[in-house]
Amino acid sequence: MKLNIISPFKRFRLLKKHFMTFLPYITVRKIFNLLLNEFELKTNRSKIKSYPPFIKIDPSPVCNLRCTDCKQNSLEFKKRFNDSMNLTMENLKKVIEPLYKNLLGVSFCVNGEPFSNKELTKLIAYLHSKKISVNFPTNFSFRFTDEEIDDIVKSGLDKIYVSLDGASEESYLKYRVGGNFSQIIDNVNRLNEAKQKLNSKTPIVVWKFVVFEHNKDEVEEVKRKYKDYGFDSCRFDYDFHGEAANQKNILFKTEMISKKKNCYWVWNTLAVLWDGRVYPCCNWYFDEDIFKLGNAFEKNIKEIWFGEVYRKLRSGFNKSDYGRSIPDFCKECIGMK
Repeated sequence: MKLNIISPFKRFRLLKKHFMTFLPYITVRKIFNLLLNEFELKTNRSKIKSYPPFIKIDPSPVCNLRCTDCKQNSLEFKKRFNDSMNLTMENLKKVIEPLYKNLLGVSFCVNGEPFSNKELTKLIAYLHSKKISVNFPTNFSFRFTDEEIDDIVKSGLDKIYVSLDGASEESYLKYRVGGNFSQIIDNVNRLNEAKQKLNSKTPIVVWKFVVFEHNKDEVEEVKRKYKDYGFDSCRFDYDFHGEAANQKNILFKTEMISKKKNCYWVWNTLAVLWDGRVYPCCNWYFDEDIFKLGNAFEKNIKEIWFGEVYRKLRSGFNKSDYGRSIPDFCKECIGMK
C-alpha cells in the first residue's frame, strides 16, 4: 500500500515550492489558519479550531485510461461508473462556501480523471473567483477543440501535472494503457499557444513522470528536453510498487510508529468524492464507507470537519493510546498491521 504520510520538512518544501502559485490568494486570515492548523497538528489537538488549508475534490470517478496497477484497469471497477456521475456547480458550492475564506488550494482529483467532467473549466472558474488556487494531475489524453483549450486557460487554472510516463510512445503505453502520446504533446503545445494568445502565464504545465524499470533510462532525457516538449517543469515520482518507493515507505512507517506521529491528512486536508462522501484521505475509495464522516452535499462540511466522528479519528493518534482506536485501514496504512 502506498503511504501518503508527509514529513514536516517535506510539507515546508512543498509550501515553498508552490508559494508563487498560492501567492495571489494569500490573506492574513489564511496565513493565520495555516499556522493554527500546523500548531494543532503538532500538539495533537483532537478538537481543533482551524479549517483545512487544502482539500481534494473529485470532479468525476470516470477515467478514459486503464493504467496498469490502477483500480481503473479493471472493467468490473469501471462498470460502477458512467459519464453522468459528475460533480455539479451546485454541489461544489455546498463544499466551498463554508470553507473558502480559509482555503488556500484545491486539488481537483481523487481517483478519476478530472477532464471526464465536461463542466470542469466552469468549476475551476468558480474556485478562481473565490480566490482559491487550483491544480490537479491529468492524463491529458483527450481530443480537445480549440475552444476547450482556450477555456482551460480562461478558467484561471493555476497548474496541471500531465502524467506522461515515457519519452516515447512505446515506453509511455507500457503503463498508460489507452493513452495517446502524440496527442498529449500536441495538447501541451496548443495550451501554450492559447496562453500566448490570451496573454496568460497560467496554467503552469508540469511533466509528471512516474519512474518504472522500463522507463528509468529516460529520466535524464526528460530532464534535458522537457522544455522542448512545451513543459514548464518536470517532476519525477517512483512507482509505488517498486523497490525504491517500498523502502521509503518502510522507513516512513517505522519512524511514524516509533515516534508516534500524527497522520497529516486527518488534520490538514480531506477528500470529497463526486457524490459528496467525505473521506479523510484519497487512499480509500470503495463502496463500503468505513469512516462514515458524512456527506458534504447533505450536511455542512464544517459540521463534518469539526464533528465528533472526525474528533475521534484524530484522538486515535494520541500518545498514550497510539493507534488502537483508529480503523483497521489506517492501522495497515501506518504499518501497525
